[in-house]
Amino acid sequence: MKRVFVLLFLLPGLVFAQVKQKPKPKAPATPLHNPANGFIINGDVSGYPDGTTVDLLNGSTGVTEVSTTLQKNKFSVKGNVPSPDFKILLFNKKAPFITLFLDNSAVKVKGTKDKIESAVVTGSKSQSDFDAFNKLLAPYKSVFDQAVPFDSAKAAKAMLLTGDVAGLQSAGYVWKNHQPLFFAW
Repeated sequence: MKRVFVLLFLLPGLVFAQVKQKPKPKAPATPLHNPANGFIINGDVSGYPDGTTVDLLNGSTGVTEVSTTLQKNKFSVKGNVPSPDFKILLFNKKAPFITLFLDNSAVKVKGTKDKIESAVVTGSKSQSDFDAFNKLLAPYKSVFDQAVPFDSAKAAKAMLLTGDVAGLQSAGYVWKNHQPLFFAW
């Protein structure tokens, strides 16, 4: 009986004396793109002479991040973004320009000088989401034009649409891969 009491007395000490194994670190989730490689934009834009500058601008500040030139209607720009972000492709340092929602993907741009703002951009999931969003908002462009009289019904529909899109995208690519922002309402 003494042995049972001694064993019961020592059992908690033996249990707590066990060496805890450290959990193995989890492997990071595989992203949809490879941020180590960054992005590459390969463009085929006709109508500009050889040597025309092509600048990739920061969409928030307008500062040139990368610059190159067109050669035989082709250009290539490489870089890296920590998360999907707005960028601008500017040709010959003049408007019009191409607005990109760029992530670390292999992106292709195809267009002409006469319709550069309508260039086709492919290869980026965030750009595809951005294009789909713009297509949904196209009927409500007048809501954002200050020269057009305000239409409260149209504005309300546009607000509902943007809310619906935000709700759908909350589990999507851009939401998962974008750095959080602070919004003051």
